[in-house]
Amino acid sequence: MIRIILATLLLALAAPVSADNDEQARTKIAERFPGAEAGDVVATPVPGLYEVTIGPVVLYVSKDGRYLLRGNLFDMKTDENLTESREARARAKALAELDDDDLITYSPDNPRHTITVFTDTSCSYCREFHRQIQDYMDLGIKVRYAFYPRNGMGAASWSVMQKVSCADDRKAALTAAKQGMKVDAQACRENHVMEQWQLGRMLGIRGTPAIMLESGQMIPGYLPPQKLLQALEQRRQAGRK
Repeated sequence: MIRIILATLLLALAAPVSADNDEQARTKIAERFPGAEAGDVVATPVPGLYEVTIGPVVLYVSKDGRYLLRGNLFDMKTDENLTESREARARAKALAELDDDDLITYSPDNPRHTITVFTDTSCSYCREFHRQIQDYMDLGIKVRYAFYPRNGMGAASWSVMQKVSCADDRKAALTAAKQGMKVDAQACRENHVMEQWQLGRMLGIRGTPAIMLESGQMIPGYLPPQKLLQALEQRRQAGRK
């Protein structure tokens, strides 16, 4: 998915941008990127280099539109990774746009934390996480499951998760699938496996479970309930400093 986006952008950047000032440069650069607006383009501390945010992806483009860079931008004076914080905000925005109705959500009455977990029905640690779903909720953690068959479209779990997505009772179907039981469901149009898998790829997810925080930070891999709560509290405290 990211390779397709980059290929499209390289074609769009084939001709130089002619701009007299910062506002014109941002507008002209945004016109090259499908779905981007001038507000998605900002000047970086590097003269002549602009940052473009497309969904959860952060790119850098020269003012004339000739050069495109995807990677981390560091401030050598402060040793700060300028890209990291921008990517986290971009991921947070992309996750916030996910509708709870399109996900499978388990929530306590008054959640202290909300996480989005990209999960696979064939993943042993995903199954262990789901086995303790009530324990997570008892600790005040709201869990939003997103479909992420980690081995791609050819994997057996892909068709299983499609059935879960189309089931009348998706929670029961998900539990059954994670227990290795057969899931029966008719095909439906409201199938969210592909779009959530593509989003996960753009977010840089390679394995499951992948726990995404509201801040856009990611906790890769399984954590038991109490340790996950500690990690969430630590990150919240760090964000307040």
